[in-house]
Amino acid sequence: MADADFLTLARDTFKDDGSVDIEKGDLLWAALFQLPQWYFLMTPKSAEAQQPSAQRIDGKVWYLAFTDRDKLKFYAESNKNLAANGDALFLAMSPAEAVEFADSSRNQNVYGIRFNERQKHGWFSPMENIADFPAYLKGKGLI
Repeated sequence: MADADFLTLARDTFKDDGSVDIEKGDLLWAALFQLPQWYFLMTPKSAEAQQPSAQRIDGKVWYLAFTDRDKLKFYAESNKNLAANGDALFLAMSPAEAVEFADSSRNQNVYGIRFNERQKHGWFSPMENIADFPAYLKGKGLI
């Protein structure tokens, strides 16, 4: 499912009226967890520490992860958040590594992870839910 259309999956999951289609949401999360890597945004400062960049959005602190490098680069260019050479900085993690990272980040005042930020249809999860998704999706036979 590496070729999943995440913008369409997210659009179909999160309706304009504020409701959520749980079955479509399960497909969105399953596609995310089937990716080989998630791409976490870094800044020059966070790159020095080899950590994703924590961003304050809507009064909460988030890590930003992207389903592919093009979406990450779009965000980084839009926010003038690039290395001196113009490259978007990122830390790639497998979904399993991202779950471990999320679990270890719970006590760092980071609320959660926002996926595909600034895309037409991004989505998010509180940090404590990230670790629960693999077992939930496996239980439904989706991963």
